[in-house]
Amino acid sequence: MRRLSDNRIEIEPYDPCYCGGDKRVKFCHPVRNGQIQRPSASNCKPPGPPTGIARAGCYAAQLNDCSDEMSGEHLFSEAVLNLLVGADGKVVRAGYPWQEEGEFQSLTPATCKANVLCKRHNNALSRLDSTAGTFLRAILKTPEFLQNHDLRVLILSGDDLERWILKTLCTHILVTRKFGENWKPPLDWLEILWGMKPFPEGCGLYFNHEVGQSTPDTAKLALHVLTCNGIVGASGAIVELAAHRFALAMVPPNPQQTSDSALVSKFYRPSDFVITCGKREVVYSFGWEASVVPRRIGISWAPNP
Repeated sequence: MRRLSDNRIEIEPYDPCYCGGDKRVKFCHPVRNGQIQRPSASNCKPPGPPTGIARAGCYAAQLNDCSDEMSGEHLFSEAVLNLLVGADGKVVRAGYPWQEEGEFQSLTPATCKANVLCKRHNNALSRLDSTAGTFLRAILKTPEFLQNHDLRVLILSGDDLERWILKTLCTHILVTRKFGENWKPPLDWLEILWGMKPFPEGCGLYFNHEVGQSTPDTAKLALHVLTCNGIVGASGAIVELAAHRFALAMVPPNPQQTSDSALVSKFYRPSDFVITCGKREVVYSFGWEASVVPRRIGISWAPNP
């Protein structure tokens, strides 16, 4: 693959596939004329007509489209947790309210679940889990990409990543009882999550804006709930993936944000997020359903000493 003079990227049949997998484009996701389309948002509407059921215990019950059966919802999606397991097949969990300060728990991904969604609503979001898994896997493999390719491109749905963070935010608020036992996601959150309406203007994903040396090979994942003065409940979330921090705004940011805010407009929904090491680079290109201003956010990488 190569970068053209107008900054477009041309994909060749024997390039590493842009989906982030280990196969070549020709044998994985073939394209014509070297160009590929940025992906659209996944359809997360449950199949068939609405059931009319509001299942107690499912946080999407307000949509009246539940199944009778509940399902175990992973706190960070199984596809994501499986990337973080150690040699013993377990992940290390820390920082939850029921843990003592400095306490660590070693758990299998299968045990990191909560019964907060019915099976119908949970299954409908499986494509979001897949996108998040692809993104984290690529982030963790960035050092390998940079060492073996002058240019590596991965293409993902930004809308799916946004909604995966929203899903994870809802699960964490319920599991940790951040706002008490009776908290329920606002109806508009549910309508956004299952694709019934878009994020309001100014809401959605804000990317890492700290340009400088970074080490994206740390297998770490964390979520922090954002709050805002004058707003009841959560206003969004901060997600840490390896060395990178991304913010999800569920309340439009104040236009007079300070320079250290996570919600600065020029870092909103970038078209490209680029990690470089010398002349080599990994490009994460995002597809957005809404029209976005082309933005290229860059950060450099340095190997661990």
